[in-house]
Amino acid sequence: MLGDRAGGMGGAFTSLTGDPAAGAYYNPATLARLLGSSLSTSVNLFNKYDASYGSYEKLDKAVFRINKGSILTIPAASGIFSSFRSFTGGLSIVMPDYQTFGGDVYRNSNDSTFLRTDDRSLWVGGAFAFNLTERQALGLTVYYTSESTSRSLTNRYEDSGDVIVFNEEKTRSQNSFVYVLGFYQELTAKLRLGTSYRFRSIPVSGEGSFLRSKVGTISGAEPIEQNNKLAADSRIPDKLSLGVSYVDPYKLTLSLDINYYGANRYTDLDKLGDQIIQKEIFNVALGYEKYFAAWLALRLGVFTDLSASPDIPTTPTRRYQDHIDKYGFSTNIGINTTEHTTISIGGYYLGGTGVAAERIGPDFKRVDKTDRLFSFLVGSSYSF
Repeated sequence: MLGDRAGGMGGAFTSLTGDPAAGAYYNPATLARLLGSSLSTSVNLFNKYDASYGSYEKLDKAVFRINKGSILTIPAASGIFSSFRSFTGGLSIVMPDYQTFGGDVYRNSNDSTFLRTDDRSLWVGGAFAFNLTERQALGLTVYYTSESTSRSLTNRYEDSGDVIVFNEEKTRSQNSFVYVLGFYQELTAKLRLGTSYRFRSIPVSGEGSFLRSKVGTISGAEPIEQNNKLAADSRIPDKLSLGVSYVDPYKLTLSLDINYYGANRYTDLDKLGDQIIQKEIFNVALGYEKYFAAWLALRLGVFTDLSASPDIPTTPTRRYQDHIDKYGFSTNIGINTTEHTTISIGGYYLGGTGVAAERIGPDFKRVDKTDRLFSFLVGSSYSF
């Protein structure tokens, strides 16, 4: 979830205005409705990923672990924009991905598999919007993205008395351009329509490394496979969003977003890489905002994060992306502290169960996986 107001409404923000930190990401055309200059930012003060392999775990067990292990404080989104007559322009910085994991995939008396992953990205760009009429607006955002991932796996197993330790390490970094084109229209005094199209990313550069080793107490050591200068690839899929909302200012807001993501197929490294397959998928988000006073608003949202990865075969022969359908909800309280400043306090939950394919013993195996995220989000905005 990105943004101050959008973060509390489940990301259902394609047809809504009033959040400089999120507008450039969801629909840049909505920025044309900003007046004067605005600064907005949101920060994940508490960001806890809880992933586990094996049998599915109930949600209540994860809840009691959210204060343990790695807890991250990361920026989520920020934006500063200024309007002049019918035009609005400014800077947008978002961090749409930040996920880490370190733990056992499988363990018994003879076999164990330990995995550590790190996946993060940063998008920095400029946005420009202008009013076509009193009811219509167009906008464009251009992001320059930086993505970095690392993966380290250690697999220890016994094979006919031979104790084997298999190790694999992989890193990848990618820079790309991402363009978002948006349109916004006020259909009636209270009904809003918004649509945005995020084009598939345009790669600029990519580099990766790979290391694989295997040592046995009886079989000995196999030659190490290592390459630190591999060409890397990572593609952000295209996204088409359609949003509709009912807005009664400072009273009630209801919003609905339908998001379509395009298909992708590529290999992340030119040698010894994994094949990445992303199928076409739809996701939805619903948002609600209720003002109890001119200075106090409650926001709620529900959203889906259905997996774009194909289902994993029962007996996989290679590594696949995780196939986990996730569902989430968000909430925050918005407080207008002065005529020009607001703050929001809340958070969101996202989680689901599915399957993964990892190396266990000498072969790849399909294993159950549970993935959950608990986040405490704080935002603020200032207009002048």
